[in-house]
Amino acid sequence: MHPTKRATAFVASLLAGLILTLGALPGGAAPARAQGDCIFTGALETLILYHAPLTTPSQQKDALPSGVGYRVTLQREEHYYIAVDDAYGGWVDRRSGGVSGDCAGVPVDTTPLTDFDTLCFFTSPQAAQLYHEARRTNPQGTIQPGQPYAVTLQTFDAYHLQLDHAFGGWVAAADGQVAGDCASVPVEYPAQIATALDNARAWSAPDVRSGAMVTTFAPGTQLIVLAGPVSGPIRFDTADTGNWFQVRAVNVAGGATGWVWENRLRFAPPAGPGGPTAVALANARVWSQPDVHAGAWIASLVEGSEVRILVGPVVGPIRYDTPDTGNWYLIAQNATGITGWVWRERLAFD
Repeated sequence: MHPTKRATAFVASLLAGLILTLGALPGGAAPARAQGDCIFTGALETLILYHAPLTTPSQQKDALPSGVGYRVTLQREEHYYIAVDDAYGGWVDRRSGGVSGDCAGVPVDTTPLTDFDTLCFFTSPQAAQLYHEARRTNPQGTIQPGQPYAVTLQTFDAYHLQLDHAFGGWVAAADGQVAGDCASVPVEYPAQIATALDNARAWSAPDVRSGAMVTTFAPGTQLIVLAGPVSGPIRFDTADTGNWFQVRAVNVAGGATGWVWENRLRFAPPAGPGGPTAVALANARVWSQPDVHAGAWIASLVEGSEVRILVGPVVGPIRYDTPDTGNWYLIAQNATGITGWVWRERLAFD
């Protein structure tokens, strides 16, 4: 073979081997980009990929490195569908980054949310009452009869519905029916704080007969309410029953959890005009617990709006991809009725 031809063949062989090697790398080959593609780049520390175009923990599919450009193949009002590689992709929240390139020609996806089989929906035959919190003591309007609403959080007797990207509320489970993948919806009790009174004994069950005493909370201990009320026996010698709440000490990581009779608790009053306040900074997300893993994102505060501090600081996870923790505060906002946990770095104190 002529030396030039032999050298050419050798180079071609090297290139072919390199292409095969790159194709075998984990994650597959990155999707080919054409000039003028619409590219989405995450602006947060971690880019969350979702199964469906709904920003809620139950739909989280993957955590991607931020600062990397991904090709946009579909768009909706609040989300983009991005291609991570030639065989893998998902939805991202528009607010989590920005786009560049030719994005005007990206097809608009009009698929109804009800066609996404990873979502759970609540439908009521009547104009069911919507509430600010799961205990359903603070009404905020009604929902449309026969209209399916995405469920983002659930308790034993209530559902949290997402009405749009920044607004939602709670409905009684008995007011309608759910359909879809509802097993994946986080089961939580949104932030509710109680204070232990005298003889605040915690039991393994909401029943003094079948349960065992776990611990006794000292008077004044602040407790996170996890579930309740549940009716059960409160005495050994009579048939008397009462309401029980499952609670855990606020500042005790891995502390005892148990059921306490409601007469041994004092619940935090609704936010009033007094008490310490803070101002919401950018990306001030409100969570159902002081923990991004166990909690659910339930609302976002308007930048510059004022909130009242109810409890805190409480240490809890602040990232999905690392074990980093930070201080959280339980806040309440009178104007919107929002109550939940916000990371310290998203608040400005006087």
